[in-house]
Amino acid sequence: MDFVNFCVHGPSDSFPGKVFDCLLDNFWTQHVTECTQFRDNQIPSCLDWVITDDASILEELNYSEPVGKSDHVCISWQLGFINGVVAAEQKHNYWKADYPAIRSLLHGIDWQKHFQGKTVDDMWTYFKNAVDECVRLHVPVYVKLGSKNKLPCMTQETKQLISKRKKA
Repeated sequence: MDFVNFCVHGPSDSFPGKVFDCLLDNFWTQHVTECTQFRDNQIPSCLDWVITDDASILEELNYSEPVGKSDHVCISWQLGFINGVVAAEQKHNYWKADYPAIRSLLHGIDWQKHFQGKTVDDMWTYFKNAVDECVRLHVPVYVKLGSKNKLPCMTQETKQLISKRKKA
């Protein structure tokens, strides 16, 4: 597939032809336009794809030197999104729940009376509603913030080695 000249080399019913048709049919955009693999005595080729359904979402695409002895360039990109207002997620703080009050409330229910003659589904619904009411009354709520502990795709040591190689 040649995304620069917008054509497929070979029959349209071949696998590359079908993939290319799929991209066109769904109005997807392939953003990688430069060669990404370079081997000695071979023609450079473009092996990587970054495909989006919105051509304007990709703000920046960078090609950088290979890692280690690889013949494959590194690709990084920046996506741009419209920041919407994200509702804060509320969670129950069960560590600070009033368990004596919950125990007292559940102990005060005459389970035999409420479950007698009921189906299993009806008993489950009653039990679930009773527990939900206990949680609502006796378990405090807090707003969960986003996690700051994101896992890096590369270790700090690897990033430092790449930075050192760029400076050399």
